[in-house]
Amino acid sequence: MKKIYFNDRFIGVAGLDHAVSSAEGMEQILVTDCKDIPNLVKYFDDTPSIVGLILKGADKKKIFRAVRACFTGIEAAGGLVVNPRGEVLMIYRYDRWDLPKGKVERGEDVEDAAVREVEEECGIADLTVEAKLCKTYHVYAMYGKRMFKTTHWYLMRHDGSGALIPQTEEAITDARWVAADDLSGCLESTYQTILEVFRSAGKGL
Repeated sequence: MKKIYFNDRFIGVAGLDHAVSSAEGMEQILVTDCKDIPNLVKYFDDTPSIVGLILKGADKKKIFRAVRACFTGIEAAGGLVVNPRGEVLMIYRYDRWDLPKGKVERGEDVEDAAVREVEEECGIADLTVEAKLCKTYHVYAMYGKRMFKTTHWYLMRHDGSGALIPQTEEAITDARWVAADDLSGCLESTYQTILEVFRSAGKGL
């Protein structure tokens, strides 16, 4: 199931055979006509008690595209960077721990954008891309528009040497290598999309 996050709530898109949790705050709707999607998104917006709205249908790709079309699209890329000590590169921005990422420029290769953004936001170089991890999706407001951000994530390696320099003009107040034993504290104060990246990395860390 693909999840599109709205802060800590989400719209999920799933096939007809997908089992949906019956937990409080979860609701599922069978979609037979994608023309209904804008109204379903509005229903989700207007009902904050819904933690997760699952849209199920025979053509889940079409449903996903219909949800995405309700917003202005933007592509981003970033990295989960690990050093030889097993530490993970984390940044602190807007009172939450995060992973370095940013907008893909027009005509730019997505993987190149991921490397560039990590370098710019943390002040490092000589990254090695090891694998593509996943895509995450979230909706947020910017300049009076609601943006649908698709972020492409890569597992990267770095030797861990040199000082980290947080990109303060991007509101990053800290950049640090976090030991595996200390990660849980950071992940308690992060975004649902970042948790998805760590789940995707799994034993690859």
